[in-house]
Amino acid sequence: MCIPVQVYSPCTNGNFNGQSHTRKLAPIIRPIAPRIDRVIPVPLYWIRRFQRGFNQNDILARELAKSLELQYDRNLLKRTRHTGSQARTPEAHRAKNVAGAFRVRGRPDLSESGILLVDDVLTSGSTAQECAAALKRAGAREVWIATFARAGLVHSSKIIPSN
Repeated sequence: MCIPVQVYSPCTNGNFNGQSHTRKLAPIIRPIAPRIDRVIPVPLYWIRRFQRGFNQNDILARELAKSLELQYDRNLLKRTRHTGSQARTPEAHRAKNVAGAFRVRGRPDLSESGILLVDDVLTSGSTAQECAAALKRAGAREVWIATFARAGLVHSSKIIPSN
């Protein structure tokens, strides 16, 4: 089951501060925290991370895990190839763009684990679905998706179940 949690909170003055962003999201996620065993970021491809100098999803996931007192694991999921920006990819091609682009590293015991996957922006949901599928294949019981913005939508602070 994937549940996008959306709180729109732009960067202020060009500065990216994970604490200010997660302060708004943590209270929304707190009710489901007992079902979560690990908090993980959507990974960037290594070249993109090197160019940018950081992974904003990593910062957000780490701060969210700290705020909720949950285990944080930035190395569980790996992006295996460069996929380009989903926001710049035509909607009809987004699922194909990320198909097979994520895998779980090693052979961790995820049996019956609840995972909170953190992404900064949800566009079509294809990246989240592909990451969740890789985690489920590795044994995760359920995968929750926390996003800080939803492309094309206005402010929302509700947990929205997806079917």
